[in-house]
Amino acid sequence: MTSGCGGSLFYRRRDKDPFGTIMLDFPAFVEWLRQQHSRTIAWKTQNQYFSPSIYDPDIPNPKGRKRGKVNIVGSLGIWLDNDGGVFSPEQFAVLFPILQFVATNTYTTTSTRRKYRLVISTDSLMSSEVYELIAKHIVARIAEVCPDHGFDIGKLHAASMLLLPCQAKQRGASFFQVYDDPSRKPFNVTEWVRAAIDAEKEPEPCRVAPPVDDPEKQRRVEKVRTKWRNGCHDEGHDYTPFYKLGLSLMGYCRCDEAETRSILSNEASYSHNPKGRLKQIDDIIEGAREKIKSAAE
Repeated sequence: MTSGCGGSLFYRRRDKDPFGTIMLDFPAFVEWLRQQHSRTIAWKTQNQYFSPSIYDPDIPNPKGRKRGKVNIVGSLGIWLDNDGGVFSPEQFAVLFPILQFVATNTYTTTSTRRKYRLVISTDSLMSSEVYELIAKHIVARIAEVCPDHGFDIGKLHAASMLLLPCQAKQRGASFFQVYDDPSRKPFNVTEWVRAAIDAEKEPEPCRVAPPVDDPEKQRRVEKVRTKWRNGCHDEGHDYTPFYKLGLSLMGYCRCDEAETRSILSNEASYSHNPKGRLKQIDDIIEGAREKIKSAAE
């Protein structure tokens, strides 16, 4: 079998169990990516390609290829290619606050037009079908916030071939950012498949929690709620403020999850996209829960 992203060096079994789930050795892989990124090349054509998948060239392929979708044994990590839209790696980090990933420039990036690739860590191998399902779901989530995101939708499959990281042609335009703080984890493949399948379903109405009866808590809730309501709610501008509202409710206001869910459900009506905000609530609560847990450790 052949691998498109460095061979077995970056694969390990969870908890060192020889029969456990195969996962990406993220620190080792990040170091390898960093080494590739340090390279300076004269021309884009001098670079090499890589793929996020492991291939079996002996699997019969009707198209006669050795490295097509049907030859994929499994994929580790989701790879997204951004060709210069208005959506930045920093915005991705805010939109997905619990995902572990790397953002790195491409050769043709410039100081005024950032082109980059994202490498998102996963907790297990994926089939080519699962890879494509999750990759499309991630980009759909981004498109709700920023339609002009710039991600190449033609490369959302597991057999995509992408150029290795390297220094940008324009001096000073290179960057290599690792998002791996304790609150960030490899995404759970099973959970994300479920989320992708459920994405098109109408959000279920949430149970209304009892009203907040603590005067000090109510004062804080009104403060953060007023900030949210008075903010910009134009298309593509209120995903992050809504996320911050949820964090403030569970952190600054000390609301429990039921109170937070109830308040967010009501406040979603102030958005230009109420259904989108309702779908966001589970992610907000999960992100807030992880941050509170990390702060307590």
